[in-house]
Amino acid sequence: MALREEVALAGRLRFLSLGEVLQTLGTSGVTGDLRIMSRFAPEFGVIHFSKGNPIHAKALAESGIDALYSLFGWTDGEFEFWESAAASVERTINQGVMEIVMDGARLLDDGQIRVLSAETVPEGSVPPAAAAESAEKIKQRPKLKGIPIIRMPIRNQQFIREEAVIERGEPLAGKNPNAAFMCMILEGFANVTMKAAGDPVRICRLGPGALSGSIPGFNTKGSAQSISTVAAGNVKVGLFDAARLNADFAKLSYQLRRIFLSLDHRWVEVSDRVMAAGSDTAEIGSFVALGRTFLNQGDKGGGAHLIAEGSALVVRKIGESYVPLARLLKGDFVGFLPFLSIGHEPNAAAVLVTPNFKTQPIDADRMQAEYDLASPIVKHFVEHIANCVSVTTMVACDTSPLLAA
Repeated sequence: MALREEVALAGRLRFLSLGEVLQTLGTSGVTGDLRIMSRFAPEFGVIHFSKGNPIHAKALAESGIDALYSLFGWTDGEFEFWESAAASVERTINQGVMEIVMDGARLLDDGQIRVLSAETVPEGSVPPAAAAESAEKIKQRPKLKGIPIIRMPIRNQQFIREEAVIERGEPLAGKNPNAAFMCMILEGFANVTMKAAGDPVRICRLGPGALSGSIPGFNTKGSAQSISTVAAGNVKVGLFDAARLNADFAKLSYQLRRIFLSLDHRWVEVSDRVMAAGSDTAEIGSFVALGRTFLNQGDKGGGAHLIAEGSALVVRKIGESYVPLARLLKGDFVGFLPFLSIGHEPNAAAVLVTPNFKTQPIDADRMQAEYDLASPIVKHFVEHIANCVSVTTMVACDTSPLLAA
């Protein structure tokens, strides 16, 4: 086991929730062990991280994702993060940070996670091990209550050139939505909406630490509906130098830029699926009928690839139903990249492909090394888009009429 020198982060969970701790560690991309201590538990729980991603957990008699969810109930406790050079356990958790945070929060709200307190654990007794529902039962988890909120740790403030207050109902992009613009929400909330035939439809909400805006070199074209962000009340934002962000993006290799463009395309695709509301069942049928699956849901390995020919449909299988998430085309990526946590393939989605489907391999280790050296603000923006993909995917699954039965 790697030598540990000191505690890198510590605090009380009543001041900083487990969800916020997970997001902070995910943002930092650290490797090590997060220990959770509660005076109502006979031993500490632990979550193991590799490059910012939870890969294994243990709490009392439970392990894996069940243990991690149960730790959301240790609300009156303390935490310590011990950083190490390499992970010392095998991976048992495949969910991304944002999906874990949102699922843990709603399971806790719905009373499906036991809260350790003086009322639930009398002094001298041992809390029961079954504190969270199983990974199998998570498939029947309760629906989202309201519109999900994306929050992120506030960081990269050194890149803010000025602050501004956006009034309720005003777009965060300002009066010229086509100009290079990027801001971080410092206070308040904003609604992300898509233009439909009638009134705009909310996809998600953005809170403190989340980003809004675009850079000319990043965003894809041709969205069926336009995505916009509007202040839900008075919102204080920090304005970034978008031209600098665009310049930093241009310094990246063609392949890494292509991956980021594909990520942005996924968000547009998943958002369009929310708007489609199940009208694309024929598309699923045509892909399923072809009988060719490039990646099965839950596969380990398979690498990452750029599509060279043909197209693919990313779907999440829930029970016996398929929920379409994104149609991918030439130049898009498929597969697992360690620096992108979006809740798609291969852990939580399958990839169905056309008969003429061909790919080029991606050197994931080389892409990871380049990503590690990228500008902090570029990584912040990419993480924000990845969170948007993950959260919008949850909305698409929870609202899909294909699961009504």
